[in-house]
Amino acid sequence: MNMIARFLIDQRGTTAVEYSAIVAVLSVIAIAAYRLIGGSLGSMVSATASSIVGG
Repeated sequence: MNMIARFLIDQRGTTAVEYSAIVAVLSVIAIAAYRLIGGSLGSMVSATASSIVGG
């Protein structure tokens, strides 16, 4: 019982878990943003590159 109580009170790993959750949420947001604007961004870059090259 004492070991379980110490485990529940100990908060050393809490910060790592919180940072992992933040990184996971930011990753989902970044992937969603890329999927939303990825195609239009790629065509815009291609158009810009072709206008610079002169084609």
